[in-house]
Amino acid sequence: MLKSFVYYLYLLSYIVIPLISYFYISPRKGLQLKHVVLTCFSYAVLLSWTLFISKETLVSLFSFLLFIPLILNTYFFVEGSKLFRFSIFVTFYVLEVFMEAVSSTCAAIVSLAFPKWHISSIFSGLAGNELSFFIVSCFNIFWKIILLIYIKKFSKKYLHLITDQVLLFLCLPIVFVNITGNILLSIGAKSFQYLFIEFIIAAILSFFAMRTFSHGLKKLELQEQQYMEQHNQIVLLQKEVAHIHDMNSEYEQLYRWNHDIANHLMALSILSQRGEYKKALDYIRQLKSTKGGTL
Repeated sequence: MLKSFVYYLYLLSYIVIPLISYFYISPRKGLQLKHVVLTCFSYAVLLSWTLFISKETLVSLFSFLLFIPLILNTYFFVEGSKLFRFSIFVTFYVLEVFMEAVSSTCAAIVSLAFPKWHISSIFSGLAGNELSFFIVSCFNIFWKIILLIYIKKFSKKYLHLITDQVLLFLCLPIVFVNITGNILLSIGAKSFQYLFIEFIIAAILSFFAMRTFSHGLKKLELQEQQYMEQHNQIVLLQKEVAHIHDMNSEYEQLYRWNHDIANHLMALSILSQRGEYKKALDYIRQLKSTKGGTL
């Protein structure tokens, strides 16, 4: 039952981790954290039936059905154009493939350390034993939690790098190579000629994938340069605005000083016209003795 529960958590994380990530990257307008939590809880309830079926059936079934909630989450919880939503979906598919590869690698290391356990790191859900199934699921959950923490930090500092073109050029080559590789592996090499043809196809596709990925890196670099230029312009404008505020404060202070001087001169002029020179001298002495009062 524990192994089934762990795999249940893995399936849940497969859906929930991207959903929570959307909230940090590009949430739909009006979306609040309570809506995300309620949706995650609903998924937890809907997936509870997976605890009571065999792992072979579960793995075969969810290899296809898990895409449905991912697509729905991308449509209902992500703000942006259709191309941007598609880019986000492709990105998280690539991240899922990467997490599975890392988990399989970790399981392979465990199998080398403990050969008597007979741990299968590849296709553990179908070909591996219960322990392999359990270990790979645990690693998957662990790395997905790490991924979510990283995405939360990334979204605060580098959200300006997330654009549809950058994501597509970086992620689509990986998806294409992964799908093509699975197709070629499923076909198999029946003879040396088949193997040579598959090698040529793989080399050509890898070349175009590498060029596309390189183009994505250039776009990423250009995006960072544009952001830095805009950031520097904003900093320069902020300094100019601060300087204008300082100058405005000095002008206001000078205006008040001139106004006070005009009042003092008017008072002295009136006293002089009346012939009250003694009062005028006393007024001047009072101004000099006043803190900050200069004439």
